[in-house]
Amino acid sequence: MSPFRQVAEKRVPHQVLLMRWAPRRDLVALANNAGEVTLHRLSNFQRVWRLAPQEPTGTVVTALAWRPDGKVLAVGYGDTGQLVLCDVEKAAILYSTTSLRDISCMHWVDVAERRLYNAQSRPSEYQYTGNGGHFISGT
Repeated sequence: MSPFRQVAEKRVPHQVLLMRWAPRRDLVALANNAGEVTLHRLSNFQRVWRLAPQEPTGTVVTALAWRPDGKVLAVGYGDTGQLVLCDVEKAAILYSTTSLRDISCMHWVDVAERRLYNAQSRPSEYQYTGNGGHFISGT
């Protein structure tokens, strides 16, 4: 007997490429093959907001990362190298920058771990300083 039991099944209009659960909230972020990023509540799968693909940001989502407090979602676009940080509560873009290389993976780093990285030695790293720590996009 399996320790897990399926309680519901939801259909989505496009193939899901990436999925990330928020660390401290009942939210899940989905990136699909249409270039959209959608945010849903886990309890009833209600859509909270949708970030449509755009020319300035990109259309191929290759990475998603949550800030540890679950208030900001980082979205990386592989076709443009664009990094976008979204405010989860307001559905607003807080910060956007372009990487020198394709973005394939992202992770939030705690302030205590920051000394392990040196932005001068790796020019393709980007740091975002906000409430809750730093964000570093590496190669």
